[in-house]
Amino acid sequence: MSLIIIAFIVLVLISIILMLPGWYAARIKLPQSPAILGVSLAGVSLWILIASLGIGPQSLSNLIETPIVAAAAVIVAYIKMFLLESKKVKHAVLISYGAIIIIVMALRLFMPLIPE
Repeated sequence: MSLIIIAFIVLVLISIILMLPGWYAARIKLPQSPAILGVSLAGVSLWILIASLGIGPQSLSNLIETPIVAAAAVIVAYIKMFLLESKKVKHAVLISYGAIIIIVMALRLFMPLIPE
């Protein structure tokens, strides 16, 4: 069980590392809050919570959803940093967190049961 926890932590760290270059580059044009770097932690944590509550298909092979969530978090962060911020969208960080919540819920509810 502790190996799975370590894997989740590594997954979150990798996604944060992938977000850092964009965050630094976006800071040149506009000030960026470091809160966007936590979107992957929020997404993976929400996935763990929802899976532990038994929502959606339950199989060990559904762990493939977590890398999808982490990759989606990186994409959402880059969209926030370069698209939403350039258009001066208010509450862009909250929109990003809302997007990752929707992605996690959609994955847990609509991903088919993957046979082990």
